[in-house]
Amino acid sequence: IVKATNPAGGTGFNFTGDLGPFSLDDGGQQPFTGLPSGDYDITEVASVGWLLAYVTCQGGGYTLTPGGVTVHLDPGENITCTFTNQQLPLVLELSKGVNGPTSVTMPGGSGQVSYTVAYTSTAVVTGTAVFTDTPSIDVGGVVCSDLTPATLGPGQSGSQVVDCAVTITPDLCVELTATLNNTVVADFSPLDGFGAGAPTVTITVPPSDPNNPLCNPQFSIVLTKTVGLDANSCASTDELALPVGGDDVTYCYTVLNTGNLTMTTHSLVDSELGTILSDFPYALSPGSSVFVTQTAFVDVTTVNIGTWTASNPPGGGLPPGEAMATDTATVTVVAPDPAIVLTKTVGLDANACATTDMITVPSGGVDVTYCYTVQNTGNITMTVHDLV
Repeated sequence: IVKATNPAGGTGFNFTGDLGPFSLDDGGQQPFTGLPSGDYDITEVASVGWLLAYVTCQGGGYTLTPGGVTVHLDPGENITCTFTNQQLPLVLELSKGVNGPTSVTMPGGSGQVSYTVAYTSTAVVTGTAVFTDTPSIDVGGVVCSDLTPATLGPGQSGSQVVDCAVTITPDLCVELTATLNNTVVADFSPLDGFGAGAPTVTITVPPSDPNNPLCNPQFSIVLTKTVGLDANSCASTDELALPVGGDDVTYCYTVLNTGNLTMTTHSLVDSELGTILSDFPYALSPGSSVFVTQTAFVDVTTVNIGTWTASNPPGGGLPPGEAMATDTATVTVVAPDPAIVLTKTVGLDANACATTDMITVPSGGVDVTYCYTVQNTGNITMTVHDLV
C-alpha cells in the first residue's frame, strides 16, 4: 500500500481492514508479503482537511469500495495499490452579528453599536488570524474597537466583541437616518484571507430643537397707521378733521412683528406720499414694534394707504421670507363754501344806515342815502369786493 498526497507532505493517514491497522505519510509504503490468495479489504480512515481522491492498483484485480479497495490476490501476483489524497480548501469560517436590535434611536446623536465576530478554523494546520474591521456610516462618523489576533488550531473556535462609537450631529429641525455597515476581513496565516459582513444597523437621530422658530418660520406683521397735528408724537386715531385751507399733519406708521422670526429688512410705501423706506435695515424681533413718521401738508380730504413689507433676504443667516401689511388714515378738510347776504336800505340820514328799504319823499324830491350791508355767511374770508 502506497500513500500519496496533493500537495505533497501530508502526514498521519490511518488505515484499517483485513491486513490490520497501519499509518502512512506522503510517500510512505506498507508492504504485506507471504499472503495467501484471496480478497483483502483495505480502508483509509477519513482525515480532517483531506479528501481521498482516488485509489489505483497495479499487478492484479481490485474493486473500489467506499473509502478504500478490495484487492483480489491470485497465486503468484504482486499487487501495488496507491491511495492519493487531495487537501481540502483551508478555511477560516467567519460570522458576524449585531448585539441588539438592528434599528436604534440615538437622542443627541451619540451612542454605541456592538457586534460579535465568531470564527472557526477548519484548516489542518495551526494559523494566526489577523482581523481588519472596516466600519462605514453614511451620516456622521464611527470608530470601532480593534480585534485581537487569534491563533487557532484545526477545529478551534473563538469570538470577540467589537464596540463601535457612533457620533452624528443632530439636525435642528429634521430627523436624521443613518446606515451603519461593518465588514471584517481575516488574514489567516499561512492561509488566505476571509471576510464577513453583518446586518446593517439603521440609526435614527431625533432633531435637537424641533420647536425652534427656524424649523417652522412664520412671517407676520400688523401695521397701524395714525394721523395727528403733533409732529413729535404718534396720534392715537386714524382720522383727522381740518378746517378750510388744511394744515401740516403727521402720519405715524407703527409695525408690530407678530411672527416668530426676527425680520431684518423693511420697505414702506404710502399711496399719496410715495416711498418712505426702501430695504431699510432694522432687526425687528418677534413681539417688537417700531414706528416711522412722515409730515405733509394736506388741504383736501385725503385717504392714505400705507403698505409695510418686512423681509429676510436670502443669504442673511435667517430663513428667507417676507410679510406685508396695510392700513389707512383719513384726513378730512372742510371744503370752501363762499356765501354772502346783501341788505340794502334807504333813508334821509346821510350818517347812518336806515332800517328800511322803502321811503316816501315829498314832491320835488330830496337827497336820500342808500346803505349797502354785506354779511359773509360762507366759511372763507372774502378779500376782493365789487358793488354795482
